[in-house]
Amino acid sequence: MAEFYLFLTNGVLIILIMEIKNIQLKHTLIYGSIIGVTIALYQVLLYVFGMANNKTLENVTHFLFVLGIFIAVKRFRDQESEGIINFQKAFTTGLLTSMFVAIIGAIYTFFQLKYLSPNLLQVVIDLFQERLFRSDISEDQLEIQFALVEKLFTPALVAWFSVLSYLFIGAIISLIVAVLLKRDENPLLKSD
Repeated sequence: MAEFYLFLTNGVLIILIMEIKNIQLKHTLIYGSIIGVTIALYQVLLYVFGMANNKTLENVTHFLFVLGIFIAVKRFRDQESEGIINFQKAFTTGLLTSMFVAIIGAIYTFFQLKYLSPNLLQVVIDLFQERLFRSDISEDQLEIQFALVEKLFTPALVAWFSVLSYLFIGAIISLIVAVLLKRDENPLLKSD
């Protein structure tokens, strides 16, 4: 049976029709998509209600990310691996889940910076340039830094850096979760 997946990229809706036979990949795609969409919807709600700058509420996204990876690995262990999972499989499950969260997060970030609040990047650029202006660097270096900031702060590059950030943080979380959830086969129950 074919499965349908919807992706929004550069304002174009892509429908992927595929059959995934790899159980781990399918599991991480489902959980990564659920986590990514949940985080994106939460961030939209923060934006709509004018609470996007509230650091306490923003930290809920980090909690959702950690909790989501934990649940994804635990459910994979308990439902797909008969309660047994080694460190490597637990880590790759968490990392693959993080990858799918990162993709959805990048799509949301691009959409937010390009369409939802395009002035947000300019605010960040202005703050960064203000900090540079107050630093003790020469006029020439200041102009070079300003030009670099203008080139680097585009919706596409910020979205790409969000992918790298999600993957790095996801790798650290996956390491911790893998240590906590790994469960080796009981040698006493082995049948030779």
